[in-house]
Amino acid sequence: MTDSASWEYLLSHHTAARSCRTLRLTVRGRTLHLCARCTGQFAGIVAGLTVFGISEGLRFPVFSLVVQSITSLLPLLAAWDWTGQALGQRESTNLLRLASGGLLGVAFIDLLGLLVFRQFEMFLGGLLILSLYVAGIAIILRVTGAWRRVLEEHFPGIDLGSTV
Repeated sequence: MTDSASWEYLLSHHTAARSCRTLRLTVRGRTLHLCARCTGQFAGIVAGLTVFGISEGLRFPVFSLVVQSITSLLPLLAAWDWTGQALGQRESTNLLRLASGGLLGVAFIDLLGLLVFRQFEMFLGGLLILSLYVAGIAIILRVTGAWRRVLEEHFPGIDLGSTV
């Protein structure tokens, strides 16, 4: 892998065969591929930080139970979209990847905000909800057998052996 290919892989963790899952950005005559969902997550993080900044001046209760309950639902679209794609049920679109990534980014920065602003009980609740998302997806991948395809797609050439 050349140095330029290494840099490109940092911006988009998709192989060339999966470049349809990326956004193309041309900089100085070079085309960069950015993972659509990760780009959405970055935008969601920026949006979440903006909300934190604005909420203080407006005295909006960002850390209220109602707001946190709604925020805990934001990753649902990303979980549904990614899992459906991983199961081979359909191929997502970059617009859906951007949107689901954006919601996921807002949820991530909110969880970090709970920790930074010492909302420890809500932070632990958020970690529990996050672990339920991850466990749910892992169970679905295991039961359907799609976990092997997911690992092979993301780690080409991986030797899964017969015991995994």
